[in-house]
Amino acid sequence: MSVSVMEHVKEQVKKIATEGKAVDEKVLAFVREDFRKTLADCEKTGRPVKQAVHDTLDGVEAGLKAAGHESYDLVAKSAAAIVDVSRDITAQSLDAARAYGDEARAALDEALGKAFNDIDKVDTRTKEKMESAHAALHEKSEAEKARLQAVGKSIAEHAEQRGRTLGESTKTALHETAGKATGHAQAVERAGAEHSKKLLHHGETRVSTWLHGLATRMHPKH
Repeated sequence: MSVSVMEHVKEQVKKIATEGKAVDEKVLAFVREDFRKTLADCEKTGRPVKQAVHDTLDGVEAGLKAAGHESYDLVAKSAAAIVDVSRDITAQSLDAARAYGDEARAALDEALGKAFNDIDKVDTRTKEKMESAHAALHEKSEAEKARLQAVGKSIAEHAEQRGRTLGESTKTALHETAGKATGHAQAVERAGAEHSKKLLHHGETRVSTWLHGLATRMHPKH
């Protein structure tokens, strides 16, 4: 992208605000669509999510200012839209990882049934798929939690850095939104742990030991 995220967002918000028709609705629709693309770009390029959030919010603020708007409520609303987009992408990503885990566990259970719950007689590829699925769930959960934490931290930082310009009500709203992002991150951690526990549970001791060995390799400190 030849134009920076901040400049791109600024120009689009300025255009919408200058037209003056359904400004809130159009700006938020733009932010949702554009930030989704920005997150995809971050994943491809390794660009920090925190910076992407800052640039997007800076762009919204600059666009409103360039269009002559004195109220910055839309900055806080845009931050909320960013959190919503991040949460939705996280949900989609984790749904796919959980589905893969459930599929691997179903294949393992089928193989165990044929082997009379003797884990040593289960095909290596089936066990490797289970190990891979558990690792993928853990990695996805950690990555999505980190992304939501980065979004929340960036919004909170933005509130402090730009609070004087944006006004006390917008600053407060930004901090509340940052808190929601942090809450979503904590929910991701809890959900990941719960699904991992589900995947690793088995009534037969030797199978249970093998399954929990996956967690031990993934979490050596535990």
